[in-house]
Amino acid sequence: WVKKGEPYSLESVRLAEQSLAYKLQDHGFPYATVRSRSDVRTQDLEVDIRFDVNQGVRANVGEITLATTPNVPARFVERHLTFAEGDAYKQSHMLRTQRALFDLGVFSLVSVQPDLSDPSREDVPVAVRLTEGRFQRVRFGVGAEYDIQQVQPSVSIGHTHANLFGRLVQLDSRASLGLAVDVVTPTQAAPDLTYLAASAMRVPWVGHPRLDLEISGGIEQDVQQALFVFRRPYADISGLWSSALKGDNGGQWKIRFGPHIEGFRYLEESLVLSRVAEAINGTGFVNPYLLFALDQTLSYDARDDKTLPTRGGYASASVRTAIPVGEAQYHFVSTSGEVRRYAKIRLRQRGRVIFPFVGAGKLRAQWVQPIGNSSVPYAERAFLGGSTSLRGFMTHQVGPYRAVCYDPQDLKGSATDPNPCADYLSGNIDKTIVPQGGLLALEGSAELRYDWAYGIRWAVFSDVGLLSDSVSTVSLDDIRWDVGIGMRYDTAIGPLRVDMAVRPRFPYDTQTGGDRRVYDTLSGVNELFRRRGWLTDPDGEVQHPLALVFFLAIGESV
Repeated sequence: WVKKGEPYSLESVRLAEQSLAYKLQDHGFPYATVRSRSDVRTQDLEVDIRFDVNQGVRANVGEITLATTPNVPARFVERHLTFAEGDAYKQSHMLRTQRALFDLGVFSLVSVQPDLSDPSREDVPVAVRLTEGRFQRVRFGVGAEYDIQQVQPSVSIGHTHANLFGRLVQLDSRASLGLAVDVVTPTQAAPDLTYLAASAMRVPWVGHPRLDLEISGGIEQDVQQALFVFRRPYADISGLWSSALKGDNGGQWKIRFGPHIEGFRYLEESLVLSRVAEAINGTGFVNPYLLFALDQTLSYDARDDKTLPTRGGYASASVRTAIPVGEAQYHFVSTSGEVRRYAKIRLRQRGRVIFPFVGAGKLRAQWVQPIGNSSVPYAERAFLGGSTSLRGFMTHQVGPYRAVCYDPQDLKGSATDPNPCADYLSGNIDKTIVPQGGLLALEGSAELRYDWAYGIRWAVFSDVGLLSDSVSTVSLDDIRWDVGIGMRYDTAIGPLRVDMAVRPRFPYDTQTGGDRRVYDTLSGVNELFRRRGWLTDPDGEVQHPLALVFFLAIGESV
C-alpha cells in the first residue's frame, strides 16, 4: 500500500496498517496490532513512516459456543464451521464460516465473534450466534428471449423452502409459461405454447455428515430451431459429498454421482420434421427416444465469492456414460472439463488505487465418444456459442451447419436441402439453419473487469474456440474467435450483464451466392427486413464483413 518514492497518502498508510494486522491475525496471532507514525522532513519534502508491530502471543481456537435456533438442529450447522477447537487461529476462517452459514438461507443474522478480551490467553473462545430468518420465499418474474428467429415472452413463479421438516432439507420448485412467436417467416403460424415445471430437493446428512442426497425432476416443452415443438421429461438422483471448508485458500472439493434419465419427443409428425431430425440426430433417430446415463462430477472451488469472484479459482471434471435402453440404444461416453481463474489487478497513482481491475480466464473442453455403431442425440453433442461461450455467435451457432428448406404453407410436405436452397431468396420456400454441433469442443475466454461506481463494472473480453466432429479431423480452419465490451450491474440475484461482441464473418457463415447461414444482429435485421418486404430490393442480400451479437444475461460468462 505504501512504497518509497510514491506521494504520501494518509489513506494508504491506514490501509497498510489494516493489511499488516490482518496478515498476522490470519497466521495465528489474533491479538496482533499495528500502529504507524509519520515523521515529516520539511527540508527534503519527505515523510518517514514507521510501523510499530505488536504480534502478541500465538493462539489456537478455544472453546466454540454455538447458539442456534430451535428450528435448526445444531449438528447441521456444525458441519459448516471451517474451524475446530485446537486449530491455529485464522481470521479468514471466521469470515468463511460466517459466509457459509449465510449461504444456507435460513439465518437473517450470523455472528462469529472471537473473545479477544484477554491478550495473554493462548486458546481463543469463539461464539457463533444465529438469528433465524424466513424459511420460505416466493418469486415471480416476467421475461422474454429473442434469438433473431423468434421471440419467447414468458411468466414464471418459484417457491423455495430452506428448512423443510426442520432438518435443513431444501426444496426448490419453479414453473414458467410462455409463447414462442415466429418473427421471420412471412406466413406466421399460431404461436407455440412453451412451459417448464421442475422441482429439486436436497437432503443433508444421509448416513454421513458430509453426504447429501439430491433429487430433481421436471418436464419442459419448447421449440427447436424456431420450428418444431418438443417435450422432455427428466429426472436425476445424485449423491453429493462435500469436503470441509478448511485450508488457507478456503477451497472445497465436491463429488457428485448418480443416474440421469430423460425422454424426448417431437409433438408433430411430418416429412419436414423427419428431415430436420435426421440432420441433427443422425440417420438412426427414433422419435420418441429414452436416454439413461450415469453421471460423475468432481469439482474444486476456491473462489472468494461464487457470484462476484475477484480472486481464486474453480475447476471441474465430468463424465456421462450412456447405457443402451429402449429402441434408440444410445451408448456413448461424454467427458468435459473446465478451469477458471481470477486475480485482482490494481493500478496506482500517487499512492492511491485508481483502477481496480479483475482479470478472469476460462478454459473448457468436451469430448463425446460413441461406442460401437451408436449415434449421439442432438442435445448431448458438443456446441459452442452463446452468452457463456463464444459471445460472437448466437447460442450453439458455431458450425458446422445444415440448411433445411421447406414450403411454409405445407409443413407436412417434403423437405429439400440444395446449396443454396432453390428459390429461397424469392420467398417461395422457407429455411431453417441447423447447427449440427460436434464431438470435440475446445474454448477459452479472457476478460478484464473494471469496478467503476454505483454497482457498475465495465469489461473487455475475447473468446476463442474450436469445434470438430473428431480428434482426427481437427484443423486450424475450425478456429473461431471474437472480441467485445460489456457492462455489469450488481443486483440481488447476481450481475445483470450486457455484452456486445464482434467477429469476422468466417467462410462457413455463408453459402454460395451470399446466402446467410448463421444469425447475428446485422445480417439478422437485414434478413427480417427482406422477408417483410421492407427493403427496396427484396431480392438483394447485403453482406457485412463483420458480425455483431448482443447478449443480455444474469451472471458472469467467465
